[in-house]
Amino acid sequence: MKWDIFISYRRENGEQSAKAIYERLTDKGYKVFLDVETLRSGAFNVKLYSVIDECQDVLVILSPNALDSCANDDDWVRLEIAHAVRCKKNIIPIVLRDFKFPRELSADIEPLRYQNGVQASVEFFDAFLEKLYHFLKSKPGFIRRFTSLSWRRSAIAVGVCILLISGIWGGGILFQQIFFNTYPVSQKDKNDVKEMLYYVQTNLKIMDNMLAVYQNALSSCEDYMHGPSGVGYQNLVSDLEHERGELKREAENTTPLSKEIFATLSDSKVDIAALSALSQNPRKLRSDYDTNIAFLEVAMNPKGFFNNVIRWRLIEIARDASTMDAKSLLISTCIILLPVNEKALEEFHTGNLPGLKVISKELPSWSRDKTTLSGQERTIYTQRQKLKEELASLVGDKNMVVP
Repeated sequence: MKWDIFISYRRENGEQSAKAIYERLTDKGYKVFLDVETLRSGAFNVKLYSVIDECQDVLVILSPNALDSCANDDDWVRLEIAHAVRCKKNIIPIVLRDFKFPRELSADIEPLRYQNGVQASVEFFDAFLEKLYHFLKSKPGFIRRFTSLSWRRSAIAVGVCILLISGIWGGGILFQQIFFNTYPVSQKDKNDVKEMLYYVQTNLKIMDNMLAVYQNALSSCEDYMHGPSGVGYQNLVSDLEHERGELKREAENTTPLSKEIFATLSDSKVDIAALSALSQNPRKLRSDYDTNIAFLEVAMNPKGFFNNVIRWRLIEIARDASTMDAKSLLISTCIILLPVNEKALEEFHTGNLPGLKVISKELPSWSRDKTTLSGQERTIYTQRQKLKEELASLVGDKNMVVP
């Protein structure tokens, strides 16, 4: 077997992302070699060099602290990167949130620092992948795009092709019925979906709490603006620091997708990459909201640069953005759950979601139609861009509160 792409990663902090990218590239038709833990026993497996030799592209998952151990001569990640550098492979760094290059790198992997990389995005994973495809030198063939899919996906794809070639117009409808309306079928499938929904609900609850905390911070800013003063500002700072602490506590409760359910659902119709990424959202949300609150502390200072009109508008923009966050989280959840039939989602949709404090207000956006959901995503993106442009005009690019 000739490989196209080699993925090098640090198990701690990088394994889930590596597997998610592997899943999507494999579905695309690439022959991807994921340096799995089973090969990492004892001394470095020199056979990996031959795999790297075959590949045109080498992806290096740069998770937080991923290169810290590369000072060791026998470090696996260092050896993989160094061999790719020597072989002049197309090395593509995949930069995850909070990664920073060490001040010093060993000479054999120093070139990694200057490679064009791709910033991984949890919220816009598909957009990240599209950018990654442009960086790749290897190209999947038509046959491999077919055969790389799991057998169930292949059967559906072939079935639809046959229907279209035969001129049967009902093929599109049949495809939707096969793909979206029959999962789960077996009792095992139902148990898997139940566990998946528990995982989704748990992380949505955490993010809903964070949204509520952030909106409380905005309410404190609004209360202060009704009568801004030096004493009032000190009280506001105290309130905002409390909310920042609450955000941190909520983010620490994140529940990752278990390895068992990841493995089980990898061969299902569920987008395992998007599902796995869901547990990373609370940390991103905490980072963004913490930064925004810190900015608002400065912006609300009565001795600061902004007048009251701008301060009010900054609060309004932040609140509008948080509403978009709530809607975006609901829409992303809908997209992840599209393969699951309505009956299996009934309790989640009508029982669990209405219990959320903030996200429940966006329930009118719930949909089972992918086209509708994609349209809503585009609308949110356009609205966010307008807010960013307004923020840039109010406070300048260097001090923007990113919505």
